[in-house]
Amino acid sequence: MKELEAGYSVEVDNIDKNSWHNALMKFSEAFFYQTWSYGTIQWGERNLSHIILKKDGVIVAAAQLRIVKIPLLRAGTAYITWGPLWKLKGEDENFEYLRNILRALR
Repeated sequence: MKELEAGYSVEVDNIDKNSWHNALMKFSEAFFYQTWSYGTIQWGERNLSHIILKKDGVIVAAAQLRIVKIPLLRAGTAYITWGPLWKLKGEDENFEYLRNILRALR
């Protein structure tokens, strides 16, 4: 697995609902499927995970994941509906952000 490029960091489940919604507002492709409230209603809050990618301390990508556990196997899988988010409002598409959020998700 490739590591994140220099200057990038990732945070997993280190964000609250209000901060998540504020982060969503930074992305041009944000959709209600990525809201905390939608995820909680659809799959239950216990089954959600939130990942934030930062470059030099600034949020540049994010994803809300639905976690599905497979009983007895102690394993599971994750689904992302309408994500990850990586196109920041008012900026050109930066495929470096996409590449690094995909690395972080892997």
